[in-house]
Amino acid sequence: MIQPARKTKAKTKARGNHTGKTRPVRFAVIGQGYFAQAAVLPAFARAEGCELRAIFSEDETKLRALKRKYGVTAAFGYERYDEYLGSGEVDAVYVTVPNDQHREYVERAARAGVHVLCEKPLGVDAEDAERMVAVCDSAGVRLMTAYRLHFEAATLEAIERVQSGDIGRPRFFASTFAMQVRKDNIRTRAERGAARFSTSASTASTRPGHSFAPNQRRSSRFPLRGRMMRGSRRSTNRSRRPCAFPASAWRNSPAASAPMITRS
Repeated sequence: MIQPARKTKAKTKARGNHTGKTRPVRFAVIGQGYFAQAAVLPAFARAEGCELRAIFSEDETKLRALKRKYGVTAAFGYERYDEYLGSGEVDAVYVTVPNDQHREYVERAARAGVHVLCEKPLGVDAEDAERMVAVCDSAGVRLMTAYRLHFEAATLEAIERVQSGDIGRPRFFASTFAMQVRKDNIRTRAERGAARFSTSASTASTRPGHSFAPNQRRSSRFPLRGRMMRGSRRSTNRSRRPCAFPASAWRNSPAASAPMITRS
C-alpha cells in the first residue's frame, strides 16, 4: 500500500519552483524516454507553482537513476499506476509515453480524478482524441495537450491581431514544418501511431487553427491564456494555484544535451 510521502526541505528546489505559500500542483511524469529526460524533468526546477512528485517507467535502471537525480518522492513501474493515482499524492500527470499509449494512461488518470497534461499528438486519430476528451469531461478533470506554441508571445500576438480585424478578414493560411529523424526513431514506426498522425502536422496547424476561429474551439481542456493548469472544476481538496510550465523552462538547459539514461 502506498503511504503518504514526507516532504524534505533539501529536495524541494529540485522537484519544483514555488513559494511555499500555497500548495503547488503535484505532478507524476509517465514515461521516461528522450523527451521526458531532455525537456520535461529538468523544466520542473523553473516551473512556477509545480512540483515533480513521482515518475513512472517500465525500466528499473531509469527509475533508480532519475529518482536519485531529481530527488522525487516516488519512482514506480506502470503496474502501480492506478494504485498511486488513487493515493491522493498527485494532482496531475504529464503523459510522455509513445503516442499509441496516450489514450490508455489519460483515461486511467481521469477515472482516478487526476488532471492530465499529455504530449502531442493527443491521440493517434480524431476518434482517440475525442474519446479522451469525453472521458475527462465525464470525470470532471482537466485535459490539455502539452503544446508550448499556445503560449508563445508571437502566437498570442498573431491571434490578437487577426481577431481584432487588423488584417481584415482572414481567408487563407499556409504553414509548413519538418524535422529530421533517424531511421529507427519511434516517430517512423507505424505501429506506434506515426503513420496515422504526424507531430509536425500539429505544429504546422496550430497558429491557423487558433487565429481563424472567431471563438476558440474546445480542443483543450485548459484556458489558452497565460497559465496551463487550474484546480479541479468540482473537487474542493485540490490545489487551486495556477501552474506555469513555461515553454522556455528547459530551453538552453544543459539537460537538453545531456546523455540519456537508457536500459542497462
